Amino acid sequence: MLRLMKRPVRCCLVPTFAAVLCLTLPGHAQGNLSSLQRSFGLQRDALYGGKDLPTQAQEAALLQQQTKALQEFLAKDQSPERFSGAILLAELYLQQRDREAAKKTLLGIDPDLAPGRLLLTAADMLAHLGEKAQRDALVKQALMKSMPREERLAMAVVLMTQLREVKQGEQIFAEALAAATDDEARALVRWRRCDALRGREDLPENAWFEALSQLAMELPKTYWGSVARDRNLASEFKLGGESIPFAVTTLDGKSFDSKALRGRGVLLVFWNTLDDGSKDLVKAIATLQQQHGAELAVLGIGLDDNAAAYAQQSTKLGATFPHICDGKGPQTDLALRFGVEITPTILVIDRNGKLAGLNLHVDNQVTRDELTAALKRALLR
Repeated sequence: MLRLMKRPVRCCLVPTFAAVLCLTLPGHAQGNLSSLQRSFGLQRDALYGGKDLPTQAQEAALLQQQTKALQEFLAKDQSPERFSGAILLAELYLQQRDREAAKKTLLGIDPDLAPGRLLLTAADMLAHLGEKAQRDALVKQALMKSMPREERLAMAVVLMTQLREVKQGEQIFAEALAAATDDEARALVRWRRCDALRGREDLPENAWFEALSQLAMELPKTYWGSVARDRNLASEFKLGGESIPFAVTTLDGKSFDSKALRGRGVLLVFWNTLDDGSKDLVKAIATLQQQHGAELAVLGIGLDDNAAAYAQQSTKLGATFPHICDGKGPQTDLALRFGVEITPTILVIDRNGKLAGLNLHVDNQVTRDELTAALKRALLR
């Protein structure tokens, strides 16, 4: 069965709370902050890429170095990115067990200027730091803000999951559903509510699947109804079972159609160029391409939150396989349909469109052997 993941995509800063924010602000470019994060990722790769594990002193030194770099970025930047940067800076302080610095950073966020969803993330962090009054104040201020529908729905998910403000979240969903003027809009609201149900620990695990099934059954002709259908199918994935058919256009403008690829093995590589070990992943995929040639079709699905930066970084890493990236991160279409949120994750499809490998990786020799075995099954005639 495919793992339907509830933890965030790994990032160079390991931002537990910032994962709620997905490190992006709708409608704003993330160039400078993304560049800084990528440099942090390269630093981590250098630290952990050697034969020996780094010492605690080396890890502490890197955290201090990155904290200083982020402080300098925030001192100069006046764009909306500074709010996301403040969340990340608070995370770095917490990794160094400096609760007071983290608290000061969070309380320094201007609630009048910061987006509502970011205020909720800050509120959640302050709650964990024992600042309930400040947490409640930020939640109230976030709810008073005017914002686009998508951002308000995302805020409702955070309210119901991270902050356990179920009544407030349900009210947002009810208002959005009442305001929806067509089936596509209604399907979007219901999909976002499914997301909220998945993250609620007070509900039975099947509550989310039941909501997905209802969405798929009642609004089957909508985009989100079709995603709900495929997501439910993905939850039942097993070796030898049918994969989900798909067709995409790669970054170089070519078609990659699963039906047209019958007769060849297919490797779906869900990854993020910010991942630790992304360089090793690219090398491993290149080796497989050389070994199997035209018998194997590879598609990289980039879950980066910046499509332009992904294209640049994947080239630097030496990725020559066809790939797609729309800058939507875990909200990328194929990631939603296949239920993939943790990167890297590799799926293998055999010559007949059947699943030959699920949740595969190349982190160590054991996982590489599992991938080799899956490819052997996929390419069997």
